[in-house]
Amino acid sequence: MENKFDIAIIGSGPGGYVAALRAARLGKKVCVIERGLIGGTCLNRGCIPTKAYAASRDALHLAQRAGDFGIDTGAVSIDFSKVFNRKKRIVKDVRMSVVNLLKGNKIALKKGRGKIIDTNRIAVTAKDGTETELLADNIIIATGSKPLNIPALKIDHERILTSNDLLKLDELPKNIVIIGGGIIGCEFASIFSAFGVDITIVELLDNILPTVDRQISNIVKRSLKTQGVTIKTGVKVEAITVDDGGAKVALASGETISTEKVLVSIGRAPNTKGLELEELGVEMERGRITVDQNGQTSIKNIYAIGDVTLGPMLAHKASHDGINAVHSICGLEVHTVKEENIPSVVFTDPEVAYVGLSEADAKAKAIDHVCGRFSYSASSKAACMGETKGLIKIVAKKDTGVIIGASICGAHASDLIYGLGVAISRGLRASEVYETVFAHPTLCEGVKEALEEIDGLAIHKILKTRGN
Repeated sequence: MENKFDIAIIGSGPGGYVAALRAARLGKKVCVIERGLIGGTCLNRGCIPTKAYAASRDALHLAQRAGDFGIDTGAVSIDFSKVFNRKKRIVKDVRMSVVNLLKGNKIALKKGRGKIIDTNRIAVTAKDGTETELLADNIIIATGSKPLNIPALKIDHERILTSNDLLKLDELPKNIVIIGGGIIGCEFASIFSAFGVDITIVELLDNILPTVDRQISNIVKRSLKTQGVTIKTGVKVEAITVDDGGAKVALASGETISTEKVLVSIGRAPNTKGLELEELGVEMERGRITVDQNGQTSIKNIYAIGDVTLGPMLAHKASHDGINAVHSICGLEVHTVKEENIPSVVFTDPEVAYVGLSEADAKAKAIDHVCGRFSYSASSKAACMGETKGLIKIVAKKDTGVIIGASICGAHASDLIYGLGVAISRGLRASEVYETVFAHPTLCEGVKEALEEIDGLAIHKILKTRGN
Protein backbone atom coordinates (compact mmCIF):
# COMPACT_ATOMS: atom_id res chain seq x y z
CA MET A 1 0.00 0.00 0.00
CA GLU A 2 1.23 3.48 -0.89
CA ASN A 3 0.19 4.92 2.46
CA LYS A 4 1.34 1.99 4.61
CA PHE A 5 4.63 2.52 6.49
CA ASP A 6 6.84 0.76 8.97
CA ILE A 7 7.32 4.04 10.87
CA ALA A 8 5.33 7.28 10.66
CA ILE A 9 6.87 10.32 12.33
CA ILE A 10 4.82 13.38 13.23
CA GLY A 11 7.14 16.39 13.14
CA SER A 12 10.28 17.12 11.12
CA GLY A 13 12.45 18.94 13.66
CA PRO A 14 15.85 17.70 14.81
CA GLY A 15 14.15 14.78 16.53
CA GLY A 16 11.82 13.79 13.71
CA TYR A 17 14.05 14.13 10.68
CA VAL A 18 17.03 12.47 12.40
CA ALA A 19 14.82 9.56 13.44
CA ALA A 20 13.53 9.28 9.88
CA LEU A 21 17.01 9.20 8.39
CA ARG A 22 18.23 6.58 10.84
CA ALA A 23 15.15 4.43 10.20
CA ALA A 24 15.59 4.69 6.43
CA ARG A 25 19.25 3.68 6.73
CA LEU A 26 18.08 0.63 8.64
CA GLY A 27 15.81 -0.36 5.77
CA LYS A 28 12.47 0.84 7.09
CA LYS A 29 9.72 2.39 5.00
CA VAL A 30 9.26 5.80 6.60
CA CYS A 31 7.08 8.86 6.28
CA VAL A 32 7.38 12.26 7.96
CA ILE A 33 4.28 14.37 8.59
CA GLU A 34 4.85 18.12 8.89
CA ARG A 35 2.28 20.89 9.04
CA GLY A 36 4.83 23.71 8.71
CA LEU A 37 8.35 24.09 7.40
CA ILE A 38 10.68 21.11 7.31
CA GLY A 39 13.20 21.36 10.13
CA GLY A 40 10.80 22.44 12.84
CA THR A 41 11.44 25.14 15.43
CA CYS A 42 15.20 24.63 15.73
CA LEU A 43 15.96 25.20 12.08
CA ASN A 44 13.33 27.80 11.25
CA ARG A 45 12.57 29.71 14.46
CA GLY A 46 15.27 28.81 16.97
CA CYS A 47 18.80 27.43 16.93
CA ILE A 48 19.82 28.24 13.36
CA PRO A 49 18.43 31.77 12.86
CA THR A 50 19.62 32.92 16.28
CA LYS A 51 23.09 31.51 15.66
CA ALA A 52 23.19 33.27 12.29
CA TYR A 53 22.47 36.49 14.20
CA ALA A 54 25.08 35.57 16.81
CA ALA A 55 27.66 35.09 14.05
CA SER A 56 26.88 38.59 12.73
CA ARG A 57 27.23 39.94 16.27
CA ASP A 58 30.62 38.24 16.65
CA ALA A 59 31.79 39.54 13.28
CA LEU A 60 30.72 43.05 14.29
CA HIS A 61 32.57 42.83 17.60
CA LEU A 62 35.71 41.59 15.84
CA ALA A 63 35.52 44.37 13.26
CA GLN A 64 35.11 46.93 16.04
CA ARG A 65 38.27 45.55 17.67
CA ALA A 66 40.24 45.21 14.43
CA GLY A 67 42.58 48.00 15.52
CA ASP A 68 43.74 45.80 18.41
CA PHE A 69 45.08 43.37 15.79
CA GLY A 70 46.87 46.07 13.79
CA ILE A 71 44.13 46.33 11.16
CA ASP A 72 42.69 49.71 10.19
CA THR A 73 39.08 49.26 9.08
CA GLY A 74 37.80 52.77 9.57
CA ALA A 75 34.27 53.27 10.91
CA VAL A 76 32.26 50.07 11.36
CA SER A 77 28.47 49.92 11.23
CA ILE A 78 25.73 47.35 10.91
CA ASP A 79 23.26 47.03 8.02
CA PHE A 80 20.47 45.05 9.65
CA SER A 81 18.67 44.41 6.37
CA LYS A 82 21.71 42.45 5.19
CA VAL A 83 21.99 40.64 8.53
CA PHE A 84 18.29 39.74 8.29
CA ASN A 85 18.56 38.51 4.70
CA ARG A 86 21.70 36.50 5.51
CA LYS A 87 19.79 34.79 8.31
CA LYS A 88 16.91 33.97 5.96
CA ARG A 89 19.29 32.60 3.32
CA ILE A 90 21.10 30.35 5.80
CA VAL A 91 17.83 28.98 7.18
CA LYS A 92 16.53 28.29 3.67
CA ASP A 93 19.77 26.60 2.58
CA VAL A 94 19.89 24.35 5.65
CA ARG A 95 16.20 23.54 5.27
CA MET A 96 16.69 22.50 1.64
CA SER A 97 19.61 20.31 2.71
CA VAL A 98 17.30 18.49 5.11
CA VAL A 99 14.58 18.16 2.45
CA ASN A 100 17.11 16.72 0.00
CA LEU A 101 18.36 14.27 2.63
CA LEU A 102 14.82 13.04 3.28
CA LYS A 103 14.00 12.71 -0.40
CA GLY A 104 17.36 11.14 -1.19
CA ASN A 105 16.70 8.47 1.41
CA LYS A 106 13.24 7.79 -0.08
CA ILE A 107 11.37 9.12 2.95
CA ALA A 108 7.81 10.16 2.14
CA LEU A 109 6.92 13.73 3.12
CA LYS A 110 3.29 14.33 4.01
CA LYS A 111 2.31 17.99 4.41
CA GLY A 112 -0.44 18.72 6.89
CA ARG A 113 -1.57 18.37 10.49
CA GLY A 114 -1.28 14.85 11.86
CA LYS A 115 -3.90 13.40 14.16
CA ILE A 116 -3.57 9.90 15.61
CA ILE A 117 -6.85 8.06 15.08
CA ASP A 118 -5.82 4.80 16.70
CA THR A 119 -2.61 2.88 17.37
CA ASN A 120 -1.96 2.32 13.66
CA ARG A 121 -3.83 5.07 11.82
CA ILE A 122 -3.02 8.74 11.33
CA ALA A 123 -5.18 11.31 9.60
CA VAL A 124 -3.25 14.06 7.80
CA THR A 125 -5.21 17.24 7.07
CA ALA A 126 -3.69 19.56 4.46
CA LYS A 127 -4.14 23.34 4.48
CA ASP A 128 -6.92 23.06 1.89
CA GLY A 129 -8.83 20.70 4.18
CA THR A 130 -8.06 17.55 2.21
CA GLU A 131 -7.63 14.57 4.52
CA THR A 132 -5.43 11.54 3.90
CA GLU A 133 -5.24 8.47 6.09
CA LEU A 134 -1.94 6.69 6.73
CA LEU A 135 -1.25 3.29 8.23
CA ALA A 136 1.88 2.66 10.28
CA ASP A 137 3.22 -0.22 12.34
CA ASN A 138 4.92 2.31 14.63
CA ILE A 139 4.35 6.00 15.31
CA ILE A 140 6.88 8.50 16.65
CA ILE A 141 5.58 11.79 18.03
CA ALA A 142 8.14 14.55 17.47
CA THR A 143 6.02 17.70 17.45
CA GLY A 144 8.38 19.84 19.53
CA SER A 145 7.42 22.92 21.52
CA LYS A 146 6.33 26.53 21.21
CA PRO A 147 6.92 29.70 23.26
CA LEU A 148 5.00 29.62 26.53
CA ASN A 149 2.11 32.05 26.47
CA ILE A 150 0.70 33.32 29.76
CA PRO A 151 -2.65 35.06 29.08
CA ALA A 152 -1.89 37.76 31.67
CA LEU A 153 1.00 39.03 29.53
CA LYS A 154 -1.34 39.53 26.54
CA ILE A 155 1.03 38.63 23.70
CA ASP A 156 -0.27 40.43 20.61
CA HIS A 157 2.65 39.57 18.25
CA GLU A 158 3.09 43.25 17.38
CA ARG A 159 4.26 45.04 20.51
CA ILE A 160 4.39 42.09 22.89
CA LEU A 161 6.35 39.37 21.14
CA THR A 162 7.45 35.76 21.37
CA SER A 163 10.89 34.66 20.21
CA ASN A 164 9.24 33.59 16.93
CA ASP A 165 7.98 37.13 16.40
CA LEU A 166 11.31 38.76 17.22
CA LEU A 167 13.06 36.73 14.53
CA LYS A 168 10.55 38.00 11.96
CA LEU A 169 11.39 41.69 12.54
CA ASP A 170 13.14 43.12 9.47
CA GLU A 171 13.83 46.45 11.20
CA LEU A 172 15.49 47.03 14.54
CA PRO A 173 13.38 48.59 17.30
CA LYS A 174 14.94 51.29 19.45
CA ASN A 175 14.44 49.31 22.63
CA ILE A 176 13.22 45.95 23.90
CA VAL A 177 12.25 44.82 27.38
CA ILE A 178 12.97 41.11 27.73
CA ILE A 179 10.86 39.35 30.32
CA GLY A 180 12.87 36.35 31.43
CA GLY A 181 16.63 36.12 31.92
CA GLY A 182 17.04 32.49 30.93
CA ILE A 183 18.97 31.11 27.99
CA ILE A 184 16.73 32.50 25.24
CA GLY A 185 16.36 35.91 26.88
CA CYS A 186 20.11 36.32 27.45
CA GLU A 187 20.98 35.21 23.91
CA PHE A 188 18.62 37.77 22.40
CA ALA A 189 19.89 40.44 24.80
CA SER A 190 23.48 39.78 23.75
CA ILE A 191 22.61 39.80 20.05
CA PHE A 192 20.30 42.81 19.84
CA SER A 193 22.31 44.99 22.21
CA ALA A 194 25.28 44.47 19.87
CA PHE A 195 23.04 45.61 17.01
CA GLY A 196 22.41 48.88 18.85
CA VAL A 197 19.07 48.14 20.53
CA ASP A 198 18.58 49.37 24.10
CA ILE A 199 17.86 46.21 26.11
CA THR A 200 16.40 45.69 29.58
CA ILE A 201 16.13 42.20 31.08
CA VAL A 202 13.56 41.65 33.84
CA GLU A 203 14.02 38.37 35.72
CA LEU A 204 11.84 37.13 38.57
CA LEU A 205 14.64 35.08 40.18
CA ASP A 206 17.66 36.58 41.89
CA ASN A 207 20.03 36.06 38.96
CA ILE A 208 20.00 35.57 35.21
CA LEU A 209 20.75 32.11 33.75
CA PRO A 210 19.49 30.36 36.90
CA THR A 211 20.37 26.88 35.58
CA VAL A 212 24.03 27.88 35.12
CA ASP A 213 26.81 27.77 37.74
CA ARG A 214 26.61 31.08 39.61
CA GLN A 215 30.28 31.94 39.08
CA ILE A 216 29.79 31.44 35.33
CA SER A 217 26.47 33.30 35.08
CA ASN A 218 28.01 36.28 36.90
CA ILE A 219 30.61 36.58 34.12
CA VAL A 220 27.79 36.77 31.56
CA LYS A 221 25.94 39.27 33.72
CA ARG A 222 28.98 41.55 33.90
CA SER A 223 29.56 41.20 30.17
CA LEU A 224 25.96 42.09 29.31
CA LYS A 225 26.12 45.15 31.56
CA THR A 226 29.37 46.20 29.86
CA GLN A 227 27.50 45.93 26.55
CA GLY A 228 24.90 48.35 27.89
CA VAL A 229 22.18 45.88 28.89
CA THR A 230 20.14 46.85 31.95
CA ILE A 231 19.43 43.85 34.18
CA LYS A 232 16.74 43.82 36.86
CA THR A 233 16.61 40.64 38.93
CA GLY A 234 14.28 39.59 41.71
CA VAL A 235 11.52 41.67 40.14
CA LYS A 236 8.03 40.60 39.09
CA VAL A 237 6.19 42.01 36.08
CA GLU A 238 2.75 43.16 37.21
CA ALA A 239 1.28 44.19 33.87
CA ILE A 240 2.03 45.19 30.28
CA THR A 241 -0.04 47.84 28.54
CA VAL A 242 0.12 48.79 24.85
CA ASP A 243 -0.45 52.17 23.21
CA ASP A 244 0.34 53.76 19.87
CA GLY A 245 3.89 54.56 20.93
CA GLY A 246 4.80 51.12 22.17
CA ALA A 247 4.34 49.33 25.47
CA LYS A 248 4.69 50.00 29.18
CA VAL A 249 5.94 47.32 31.54
CA ALA A 250 4.82 47.80 35.13
CA LEU A 251 7.02 46.15 37.75
CA ALA A 252 6.12 45.11 41.28
CA SER A 253 8.82 47.50 42.50
CA GLY A 254 6.63 50.37 41.35
CA GLU A 255 8.78 51.20 38.31
CA THR A 256 7.27 51.43 34.83
CA ILE A 257 9.46 50.94 31.76
CA SER A 258 8.44 52.42 28.42
CA THR A 259 9.61 50.45 25.41
CA GLU A 260 8.97 49.91 21.72
CA LYS A 261 8.82 46.11 21.97
CA VAL A 262 8.50 43.50 24.72
CA LEU A 263 9.89 40.00 24.34
CA VAL A 264 8.21 37.39 26.54
CA SER A 265 10.83 34.73 27.10
CA ILE A 266 9.64 32.68 30.06
CA GLY A 267 9.89 29.15 28.71
CA ARG A 268 8.34 26.80 26.18
CA ALA A 269 5.31 24.49 26.09
CA PRO A 270 5.02 21.10 24.34
CA ASN A 271 3.05 20.82 21.09
CA THR A 272 0.62 18.03 21.95
CA LYS A 273 -2.72 19.73 21.31
CA GLY A 274 -4.75 18.13 18.52
CA LEU A 275 -2.95 14.78 18.61
CA GLU A 276 -5.84 13.25 20.61
CA LEU A 277 -3.40 11.48 22.90
CA GLU A 278 -5.63 11.39 25.97
CA GLU A 279 -8.38 9.65 23.98
CA LEU A 280 -5.87 6.97 22.98
CA GLY A 281 -4.83 6.41 26.57
CA VAL A 282 -1.31 7.80 26.24
CA GLU A 283 -0.04 8.68 29.71
CA MET A 284 0.91 12.31 30.30
CA GLU A 285 2.67 14.20 33.09
CA ARG A 286 2.58 17.99 33.48
CA GLY A 287 1.45 18.35 29.87
CA ARG A 288 4.25 16.19 28.49
CA ILE A 289 4.20 12.61 27.27
CA THR A 290 5.49 9.96 29.66
CA VAL A 291 8.04 7.63 28.04
CA ASP A 292 10.49 4.94 29.12
CA GLN A 293 14.23 4.98 28.38
CA ASN A 294 13.52 3.91 24.78
CA GLY A 295 11.02 6.70 24.15
CA GLN A 296 8.12 4.23 24.29
CA THR A 297 4.82 5.58 25.59
CA SER A 298 2.19 3.64 27.51
CA ILE A 299 1.09 2.30 24.11
CA LYS A 300 3.81 -0.07 22.92
CA ASN A 301 3.98 0.96 19.24
CA ILE A 302 3.74 4.71 19.89
CA TYR A 303 6.91 6.59 20.80
CA ALA A 304 7.55 10.21 21.74
CA ILE A 305 10.80 12.17 21.55
CA GLY A 306 12.21 15.63 22.21
CA ASP A 307 10.35 18.55 23.71
CA VAL A 308 7.02 16.73 24.09
CA THR A 309 8.64 14.47 26.71
CA LEU A 310 10.04 15.25 30.14
CA GLY A 311 13.59 16.57 30.39
CA PRO A 312 15.52 19.46 28.86
CA MET A 313 14.09 20.99 25.69
CA LEU A 314 17.21 20.75 23.54
CA ALA A 315 17.60 19.95 19.85
CA HIS A 316 20.46 17.52 20.41
CA LYS A 317 18.45 15.67 23.05
CA ALA A 318 15.61 15.31 20.53
CA SER A 319 18.02 13.86 17.95
CA HIS A 320 19.39 11.38 20.49
CA ASP A 321 15.86 10.46 21.54
CA GLY A 322 14.91 9.90 17.90
CA ILE A 323 17.76 7.49 17.26
CA ASN A 324 16.97 5.60 20.47
CA ALA A 325 13.31 5.25 19.50
CA VAL A 326 14.21 3.90 16.06
CA HIS A 327 16.75 1.48 17.54
CA SER A 328 14.12 0.24 19.98
CA ILE A 329 11.65 -0.33 17.15
CA CYS A 330 14.33 -2.19 15.18
CA GLY A 331 15.43 -4.29 18.13
CA LEU A 332 18.87 -2.65 18.30
CA GLU A 333 20.85 -1.42 21.30
CA VAL A 334 19.63 1.82 22.85
CA HIS A 335 22.15 4.24 24.37
CA THR A 336 20.57 6.09 27.27
CA VAL A 337 22.12 9.22 28.77
CA LYS A 338 21.56 10.71 32.20
CA GLU A 339 19.64 13.95 31.92
CA GLU A 340 22.39 15.96 33.63
CA ASN A 341 24.95 14.60 31.16
CA ILE A 342 23.25 16.27 28.20
CA PRO A 343 25.25 19.43 27.45
CA SER A 344 23.65 22.86 27.24
CA VAL A 345 25.00 25.90 25.44
CA VAL A 346 24.19 29.61 25.73
CA PHE A 347 25.32 31.61 22.70
CA THR A 348 25.88 34.89 24.49
CA ASP A 349 29.13 36.83 24.21
CA PRO A 350 31.04 35.16 25.78
CA GLU A 351 29.55 31.73 25.15
CA VAL A 352 28.53 29.43 28.00
CA ALA A 353 28.47 25.63 27.95
CA TYR A 354 27.87 23.19 30.76
CA VAL A 355 27.37 19.48 31.36
CA GLY A 356 26.98 17.26 34.40
CA LEU A 357 26.64 18.69 37.90
CA SER A 358 27.44 22.26 38.87
CA GLU A 359 29.20 23.06 42.14
CA ALA A 360 25.81 23.96 43.65
CA ASP A 361 24.38 20.62 42.48
CA ALA A 362 27.26 18.74 44.12
CA LYS A 363 26.67 20.60 47.39
CA ALA A 364 22.93 19.91 47.24
CA LYS A 365 23.63 16.19 46.75
CA ALA A 366 26.16 16.23 49.63
CA ILE A 367 28.92 15.04 47.31
CA ASP A 368 32.40 15.65 48.72
CA HIS A 369 33.94 17.45 45.78
CA VAL A 370 36.73 19.67 44.55
CA CYS A 371 36.73 22.26 41.77
CA GLY A 372 39.44 22.96 39.23
CA ARG A 373 39.44 26.36 37.56
CA PHE A 374 41.37 28.05 34.79
CA SER A 375 40.91 31.61 33.57
CA TYR A 376 40.97 32.49 29.88
CA SER A 377 43.16 35.44 30.87
CA ALA A 378 45.98 32.94 31.58
CA SER A 379 45.72 31.29 28.15
CA SER A 380 48.27 32.25 25.51
CA LYS A 381 45.90 31.21 22.71
CA ALA A 382 43.12 33.34 24.18
CA ALA A 383 45.55 36.26 24.36
CA CYS A 384 46.42 35.81 20.67
CA MET A 385 42.71 35.71 19.83
CA GLY A 386 41.91 38.73 21.95
CA GLU A 387 39.40 36.58 23.88
CA THR A 388 40.69 36.68 27.45
CA LYS A 389 37.27 36.96 29.09
CA GLY A 390 36.08 33.68 30.57
CA LEU A 391 36.54 30.76 32.94
CA ILE A 392 36.75 26.96 32.79
CA LYS A 393 35.40 25.26 35.91
CA ILE A 394 35.38 21.51 36.49
CA VAL A 395 33.84 19.59 39.40
CA ALA A 396 35.19 16.21 40.52
CA LYS A 397 34.69 13.82 43.41
CA LYS A 398 37.31 14.59 46.04
CA ASP A 399 38.19 11.01 46.94
CA THR A 400 38.47 9.54 43.42
CA GLY A 401 38.99 12.51 41.11
CA VAL A 402 36.11 11.29 38.92
CA ILE A 403 34.78 14.21 36.87
CA ILE A 404 31.09 14.90 37.57
CA GLY A 405 30.52 18.32 36.03
CA ALA A 406 31.95 21.12 33.94
CA SER A 407 31.03 24.70 33.08
CA ILE A 408 32.83 26.92 30.59
CA CYS A 409 32.33 30.59 29.85
CA GLY A 410 34.44 32.00 27.03
CA ALA A 411 35.34 31.76 23.36
CA HIS A 412 34.40 28.44 21.75
CA ALA A 413 32.87 27.10 24.97
CA SER A 414 30.30 25.26 22.84
CA ASP A 415 33.09 23.27 21.19
CA LEU A 416 35.26 22.75 24.28
CA ILE A 417 32.48 21.17 26.34
CA TYR A 418 32.34 18.07 24.16
CA GLY A 419 35.42 16.35 25.56
CA LEU A 420 34.31 16.94 29.12
CA GLY A 421 30.91 15.47 28.30
CA VAL A 422 32.64 12.31 27.09
CA ALA A 423 34.76 12.19 30.25
CA ILE A 424 31.72 12.56 32.51
CA SER A 425 29.60 9.99 30.66
CA ARG A 426 32.49 7.50 30.78
CA GLY A 427 33.23 8.12 34.47
CA LEU A 428 36.82 9.21 33.84
CA ARG A 429 39.12 10.59 36.52
CA ALA A 430 40.69 14.00 35.97
CA SER A 431 44.13 12.37 35.66
CA GLU A 432 42.90 10.08 32.89
CA VAL A 433 42.17 13.18 30.80
CA TYR A 434 44.98 15.56 31.71
CA GLU A 435 47.64 12.91 31.17
CA THR A 436 46.76 13.12 27.48
CA VAL A 437 49.06 15.45 25.52
CA PHE A 438 47.15 18.61 24.53
CA ALA A 439 48.33 20.61 21.51
CA HIS A 440 49.85 24.06 22.10
CA PRO A 441 48.76 26.79 21.80
CA THR A 442 45.06 25.92 22.05
CA LEU A 443 42.10 26.84 24.21
CA CYS A 444 41.88 23.14 25.12
CA GLU A 445 44.98 23.59 27.26
CA GLY A 446 42.77 25.52 29.66
CA VAL A 447 40.68 22.38 30.13
CA LYS A 448 43.87 20.45 30.90
CA GLU A 449 44.96 23.06 33.46
CA ALA A 450 41.57 23.07 35.20
CA LEU A 451 41.71 19.28 35.41
CA GLU A 452 45.26 19.41 36.78
CA GLU A 453 44.19 21.85 39.47
CA ILE A 454 41.82 19.19 40.80
CA ASP A 455 44.93 17.23 41.80
CA GLY A 456 46.90 20.35 42.75
CA LEU A 457 49.12 20.08 39.67
CA ALA A 458 48.17 23.06 37.47
CA ILE A 459 51.23 24.57 35.77
CA HIS A 460 50.25 28.10 34.82
CA LYS A 461 48.83 29.04 38.18
CA ILE A 462 50.24 29.97 41.58
CA LEU A 463 49.17 27.23 43.97
CA LYS A 464 50.15 26.03 47.40
CA THR A 465 52.57 23.14 47.16
CA ARG A 466 51.32 19.75 48.24
CA GLY A 467 51.72 19.07 51.91
CA ASN A 468 51.41 22.76 52.93
